[in-house]
Amino acid sequence: MKKTGNTFLFKSIFLLLFLVSANIVAQVELKASVSKKTLGENQRLRLEYQINNQEADDFKLPNFKNFKVVQGPSQSVSNSYSITNGKLKSNFSKTYTYILEPKRKGTFTLPPASIEYKGDRIESNAITINVVDPVDIPVNPNDPNYIASQNVKMVVTISNETPYVGEPIYAEYRLYVNQMGINGFDVDTPPNYEGFWSQNIENKRPQFRDGDFKGEQWQYAVLHKVLLIPQREGKLNVNSMSADIVVAVPTGRGDFFGNMISRNVNQKLASEQRTIQVKPLPLEGKPLDFTGAVGTYSYDVNTSRAVFKANESAQIKVKVEGKGNIKLFEIPAIKTPKELEVYDPERKEKVAVTSSGMSGSLENAYTVVPQYKGKFIIPSTTFSYFNPKDEKYHTITSDEIVLDVTEGKELVATASEDFTSGTIKQTVKATGNDFRYIQTTTNLEPIEKEDFYASKLFYILLLLPFFVLPLGIFASQKQRELSKDKTRNKLKNADKLTKKYLTSARKELGNKETFYSSLEKALHNYLKAKLSVETTDISKDKIVDMLESRGVSKEITTQFIEVFSACEFARYAPSSEEKMKEDFEKAKQAITLIDKNL
Repeated sequence: MKKTGNTFLFKSIFLLLFLVSANIVAQVELKASVSKKTLGENQRLRLEYQINNQEADDFKLPNFKNFKVVQGPSQSVSNSYSITNGKLKSNFSKTYTYILEPKRKGTFTLPPASIEYKGDRIESNAITINVVDPVDIPVNPNDPNYIASQNVKMVVTISNETPYVGEPIYAEYRLYVNQMGINGFDVDTPPNYEGFWSQNIENKRPQFRDGDFKGEQWQYAVLHKVLLIPQREGKLNVNSMSADIVVAVPTGRGDFFGNMISRNVNQKLASEQRTIQVKPLPLEGKPLDFTGAVGTYSYDVNTSRAVFKANESAQIKVKVEGKGNIKLFEIPAIKTPKELEVYDPERKEKVAVTSSGMSGSLENAYTVVPQYKGKFIIPSTTFSYFNPKDEKYHTITSDEIVLDVTEGKELVATASEDFTSGTIKQTVKATGNDFRYIQTTTNLEPIEKEDFYASKLFYILLLLPFFVLPLGIFASQKQRELSKDKTRNKLKNADKLTKKYLTSARKELGNKETFYSSLEKALHNYLKAKLSVETTDISKDKIVDMLESRGVSKEITTQFIEVFSACEFARYAPSSEEKMKEDFEKAKQAITLIDKNL
């Protein structure tokens, strides 16, 4: 009995060691298989990848450029053991399943997928698929695919099928269902809209609502919304859009709790392409300043302030507000006098795009800075638009704006100058010749002319360098001698400065400090030029003595000194513009009289 027990224990241990040490791992494989190798363009196939080892990982799917993955991947795993000829064999299987749909007809190869096992890449077999023309699918009233196709539709709705060029329209892509459940959908990239300006409208999570479809009560959800603005006349296409839908089709059976059991069916839906007829904008009554605005608008031009000082700024705002193709046209620009410094406008857009259209405002804000005192006119401007509701053009004219600059430099008018509009007006002179452009006489010259060679002009030009060259050398030497005369150059520069500061003083009439400073500098430089002395430390008495010693009369000298005194006194006392003009004339007169005496 003891021997029998030992034998049983020995067999048990041997079996356990056999199970642990047996060759469990079979050869690793990745196998690909399909449900069909030939299918119609309107059919689908099931693709499976099966792996026989659980240690294999990093599964990589190839690129199906000729097929669309409609569903997947879905995974399933099974594992079982069997003993064959005394050996333990593992039956592990992991499967990746995909549903594919062909994109076009032709013969295509599904490339291999791959996995990694102990550092090596293992590939599956490639499979060749033949896609033929669409096939007729028999209609079976009980087929879930047929039931889904009859009760799920995709439709595009257009707000206006005969708009004008530039008139916004609204399109919705809707999913209609009739007593079906939707467990998921994947909308393809929305189509391109050739011939339209388009903008997608935000579409929150679609919600089903009651609606009418071909006279029956269905439910619908909006999958995509877009605003379209036609850019040319004629027929334009609103392209279709497709989506993959997972439809829950009732089976007619109930579960234990009485709930209806449904079956998920994949459906590929597409809306029909719609064509709209775009009308051209009428030519009759079209304003010259029309730039393409279509809709209903208001127009206004205003200023932040009309009365201010020179070198202060004001803003002139040009604003268009309304509803229509508001992003697709330019608003009018203002015209300003040349005496106003105008900066590039700051553009502001406040535009909202909704299912009711595009509305908001456009604004250009110009910053203007006047340089002179006076009143300046900003001419009125016009804005034109076409209203598709009454099918007429409308023109709005803004008010004229007058900017009143109360303080600043005075403008000096030359000829007859209109400072408010920036134009110069001149009197038209009659010459007595009304037809100046009809020539009644001719100046004919003979075609045959004397040859240049050996002519008088030829010899003159030939000998000219022999006379010009010595004169040039003499003039150059004289110029160098004069340039070395520092005293002469200093006096010459002083004379130039006198004229410069007199001109500067004339421009600064009305500005007390700058005017008298320039006038005083002009007088100092004049004395430096005429008396050949530095006047920095010279006194009025010395100026009188020096002028009288050179034969200048006492009256002229007194007038000159009075202007000097006026320049010094003006720094500490108020002075009017008339007084400045009087002092300026006295200074000019004194300088002229001194020149004659000297």
